[in-house]
Amino acid sequence: MKYTNELLEEIKKDLETMSPQEIAAARDISERSLIAKLSSMGLYKKQPYLTKMGTPSIRKSELVDQIAELTGEDSEALDSLEKCNKRVLELLIKHLTC
Repeated sequence: MKYTNELLEEIKKDLETMSPQEIAAARDISERSLIAKLSSMGLYKKQPYLTKMGTPSIRKSELVDQIAELTGEDSEALDSLEKCNKRVLELLIKHLTC
């Protein structure tokens, strides 16, 4: 689909009161197409993934890097910790920071 300047101005105005999904449905535009266009224009940013608790998700590798920093070890030496349960890694960090 080609987005004309007039259509883009209308979409920008609609963004103040409607979600991209609602705009796409109202204008009979593919939701993916609209979101891609808005992203390229810098008007849409993907919402960050949150856990069930509402906190940002942290990768196990990032937790292992934190443990390496707290212990003064090389993170490559602690690579096998990535196989641990995430909760265990979080407990380790909690106890190392106390």
